[in-house]
Amino acid sequence: MKKRLMTHGLASLIVSIVLVYLYYNVPDGLQSLDNRLRDSMFQLRGPIETTGKVAIVDIDERSLRELGQWPWGRRDIAQILYQLTLAGASVIGLDMVFAEEDKRSDAYIIKKKNWTVEGLKEPEDYDAIMGDMVSQTPTVVGYTWDMFNATPNEKNRPQMTANIQYKADMFDKILEPKGITLNTAKIQDNAYSSGFFNNISDEDGIIRQVPLLMKEEGFYFTSLAFEMYRLYKEQVDIRLMYEEGIFVGAEVNNTHIPLNKAAQLFVNFRGPTNTFPYIPAIDIYNGTFDTSLVKGKLILLGTSAIGLKDIRATPFDTSYPGVEVHANVIDNLLKKDFISMSDNSRGHELLLIVLVVFLVGLLTATLPASWGLAAIAVLSYGLFEYIYYYLFTEGTVLNILFPFIGVILMTIVSLLLSYIFESRTKDLIKAKFSQKVSKDVVDELLKNPDAVNFAAMDKEITVFFSDVRSFTEISERLGSAEKLISLMNDYMTPMVDIIMQKRGTVDKFIGDAIMAYWNAPKDLEGHQDLAVQSSLDQLKTLEALNSTLEETYGFGIDIGIGLNTGQAVVGEMGSQGRSDYTAIGDPVNLASRLEGLCKPYGVRLIISEFTKAGLKEEYIIRPLDLVRVKGKELPVAIYEVLGYGQAEGALKDELEVYDSALKLYREANFSKALELFSVLKEQNNSKLHQTYVERCEHFIENPPEHFDGVFTFTTK
Repeated sequence: MKKRLMTHGLASLIVSIVLVYLYYNVPDGLQSLDNRLRDSMFQLRGPIETTGKVAIVDIDERSLRELGQWPWGRRDIAQILYQLTLAGASVIGLDMVFAEEDKRSDAYIIKKKNWTVEGLKEPEDYDAIMGDMVSQTPTVVGYTWDMFNATPNEKNRPQMTANIQYKADMFDKILEPKGITLNTAKIQDNAYSSGFFNNISDEDGIIRQVPLLMKEEGFYFTSLAFEMYRLYKEQVDIRLMYEEGIFVGAEVNNTHIPLNKAAQLFVNFRGPTNTFPYIPAIDIYNGTFDTSLVKGKLILLGTSAIGLKDIRATPFDTSYPGVEVHANVIDNLLKKDFISMSDNSRGHELLLIVLVVFLVGLLTATLPASWGLAAIAVLSYGLFEYIYYYLFTEGTVLNILFPFIGVILMTIVSLLLSYIFESRTKDLIKAKFSQKVSKDVVDELLKNPDAVNFAAMDKEITVFFSDVRSFTEISERLGSAEKLISLMNDYMTPMVDIIMQKRGTVDKFIGDAIMAYWNAPKDLEGHQDLAVQSSLDQLKTLEALNSTLEETYGFGIDIGIGLNTGQAVVGEMGSQGRSDYTAIGDPVNLASRLEGLCKPYGVRLIISEFTKAGLKEEYIIRPLDLVRVKGKELPVAIYEVLGYGQAEGALKDELEVYDSALKLYREANFSKALELFSVLKEQNNSKLHQTYVERCEHFIENPPEHFDGVFTFTTK
């Protein structure tokens, strides 16, 4: 786990460095994708309530049909301004520029034709009429800057009524246009104030930020929306704000307006088209409108008619009237729910990127694959909610793309690392267990390698020891190392196969002995039964095997088996350069001692009381003794397993007599016990019966003072 954490930590660091580099050198395509992800957040949020103080007088398709094609006569525009003022409009902004003289005006026609008019009243000059109306109404006229081309025969700059306070030695990137398109002098010069209505889209054609200021030769000029807001608040002063020598925004009426270095406001769009009230221009012209829609409000005169080409794309809509963009800006200024996109957020964004990368690395390093992916999904949702909260609650634009690229990239890297770790773990499992356990156990371990813990741990296991009887004599009889090895291979191969079939783990071969255990590395239900069944099957197989061995080598072999269950230490052990997965501890030693007791008792399979206590299947079991083996202080009850099921016939009768005799023996009634053991010896002259006959005779001649039924062995 420690190595896994270190590897994922290093990978997280590398991924973070790559992302930070890309963050500071972001390709245009990635920036566009980040913007579109933020657009989706606006769409998810949906429309929000406006201040209700901004309305749009719309030169729509119906107005064009009824009043005629555009451009309308200036006298008609003057009529609209008059009606709006009469209805109590607070500020009127013209999202249009009247750069040429009105060709419908009588004065223009006479001038153009060089006609002489005598004895008639002065011909109407529509530009003068509109200019006069502009001077008598709260109208802010619009104009446009040309960002790339200088204006031939440049006119005067637009009049400035705002007092813009700035510091010439401070840094900003406020746009500096090359040329300007103003209204005709009769309109422009009569206006109390004016503002530019340039809407500048991002590279993908979508408007997200709108400039509130531009400058020319050191002079600053306000946008139409900004100027309308200033006049509505009846403020003269606009103070430009700086932090650490860098332009960060403007202040009007003690309201700080966050802007980027180009004096652009990130627009908190209220919703799709028609979020603001639209009043057809023809209704205003005819005076057939509800004056409550106008009274005390900031009114923008613009167009939604597609043919007039003032259609823009915004996060909400690809066909969005440009005039409504200005309405959003004014509403932002009135409501003060600004969204700022500034360099001050860089530290926050970088911390977020690095944090999510390391979190993904930690989750994938410490959790299983399925849980890790689920945790990453939860993390991604939390990340989305966090950025969403900062955007619409805190009013701070955070980079969306790079944190999510961090999640995706680190997930891919982590999956690759996990695959490498899993492959190495599987190779290690195969190397450790392919010759120790059955194929199905190896397959199960490979399915879930994370469940394998090679570290040494305490675990209950059932330990198996078997040993070939009279091995030294066998070696001498064979007289050849090759024959001896061949005999051992012929014997051990089927024995090991049976252990593996019963899902045991072969630990080691010690000369002619086999050590195995159950319940490690994989947990096994009923491991005591599996060990007993394996032992019985080995003894049965050995009977058939001996026929073959006698034909090949001239004799058969006999074995003894000891089984014990207990808490042992299981895991990877050995030197730094060479180790093995094995088990050590007192239960292992006791199992070895029990195998050794098979010889003095003349039996082939001995289990401890601890193994017997865990058995769930039915076996023919005979209690052997209470013994204190060498190296242990506490006595242990030992048993012989004779076979499966229940005893029948003569064996059943023998065991009943044996149980009675053993009971008398443990009660220290040695005379009566001797009688029964003597009967058993006559019927079946086994070493077990002979042993108890000899013990009873000894204790009759040498009565013990305090007999507890425990026999102590002083040798292994």
